[in-house]
Amino acid sequence: MVRAEMGDWRPAFEHLAEAKAVAEKLLRNQLDQRFATLKVQFDTAATRKENALLQRENRTNEKALAQSRRVRQLQAIVLILAAALVTLLVWLVLHQRRSTLRLRALAMTDELTGMPNRRAALGRLDALLREPAGLDCSVLIVDIDHFKSINDHYGHPAGDEVLKVVAAQLRKAVREPGFFGRLGGEEFLVVLPDTHQKPALVTAELIRERVRAIDTAHWFPDRRRITVSVGVAASRPDVDTPSGMLQRADAALYAAKRAGRDCVRADVPPDPEALHGTPLPM
Repeated sequence: MVRAEMGDWRPAFEHLAEAKAVAEKLLRNQLDQRFATLKVQFDTAATRKENALLQRENRTNEKALAQSRRVRQLQAIVLILAAALVTLLVWLVLHQRRSTLRLRALAMTDELTGMPNRRAALGRLDALLREPAGLDCSVLIVDIDHFKSINDHYGHPAGDEVLKVVAAQLRKAVREPGFFGRLGGEEFLVVLPDTHQKPALVTAELIRERVRAIDTAHWFPDRRRITVSVGVAASRPDVDTPSGMLQRADAALYAAKRAGRDCVRADVPPDPEALHGTPLPM
């Protein structure tokens, strides 16, 4: 300015231009610093906001993962409980089935001897007689001689043992398809399918001999022999029933008793015209 007043305009103008450039540079620096500061503040705020969003997202994800874990745990518990329930139901069904079969077996089994009882043996005989093939069969009634006397003299436990050992001899003597059962008391039934009277008598005699050979020293101090009387009846095709065969075998049994016991007797089939007549002992 001094130079301008002195008339030296060119240096004055250059000095003014330099001052202006310096001022502009300072202003730009200030603006740049302000912009940088604002940018830092903006970036910081944006970063904070982004971090907050990420934290909320992480918390949301963690909650979702925790909920997913709980769902999987509940699913696993439900599956375990379902498997346990199915296992329990299967066990109950099998247990019920076994119980039913056991009860059915008990209902058809003689408790003392373990052999089929009267109901089971007669049921099989009835089914055999109903078969369309109409095969001949024979029945044996085996009765322990003087059984009441055994109970009276040696006691009921000894009598029970006698029943068991006689049943054991029946099992040994009777082969499949033959079957047997306890009728009650001291009487046993033997059924021999597809067997005529003659081989039935052979089996009856075998049973009698086996029973007579039993060593009784364990129960009877005097070594008293166990003997049986056996009544045999052969079937009559197309007309016989279990009760009819039992009646004829029973009549043959009483014939054996009257003959002195410890023996075998068979009924004599009547003529076809007299099927309902009185059976005759052999």
